[in-house]
Amino acid sequence: DYRQKMERTLAVRHRAELDHSFPRLALDPAKKAARAQESETDVLARVGGSQEQLKFANHLTALGFDLDVGNSRLQLLVTRQLNERAVFDQHVLKHTARLMDAKRVDMAKLQGLLQRTEQAVNAMLAVVDKKVSAAHQLAATANVYSTHRGSGSAIPPLNTASGGSLPPSSRPSRPATGNTAMRPATRPASGSTGDVLAS
Repeated sequence: DYRQKMERTLAVRHRAELDHSFPRLALDPAKKAARAQESETDVLARVGGSQEQLKFANHLTALGFDLDVGNSRLQLLVTRQLNERAVFDQHVLKHTARLMDAKRVDMAKLQGLLQRTEQAVNAMLAVVDKKVSAAHQLAATANVYSTHRGSGSAIPPLNTASGGSLPPSSRPSRPATGNTAMRPATRPASGSTGDVLAS
């Protein structure tokens, strides 16, 4: 996080300044633990009841140092560090506000994109549903036709009286009736005519 990173950087610099200028004010672990358990009333009593001194004491305790109330040089250094911290806090607030504004803009764009994507998907699904319904209807029609053909019902024969023709296997055989008048006379056997003439 940007704020935490800059806070650590600022704290390291301020601690280095205090350690360089006032090393004797550094708290040992036991005193640091004791100061961490103090209430605000305890700190006010220790620094003389001044709100400004309370602010100085809290700043120094967070960095691991004690407050020397009568040290003017320490007062000036802590005042400068607190001013730097105030400027840093303002910068972080502005930076955070810009980030939040950019995030809101990005979220609005993303929401619009998601809505358009959803509309496109719904339109595509509607087209697919229509095609699937049409395919199912066509398949159902084909199944009904094939079931009717395979049920064993014969196609009714054509009515010959109405001009229809029967298949060749169903036609009656024609009787062998010949026209004798049209047939040529048979020639008598050879020799029979001569016998008749001779007699």
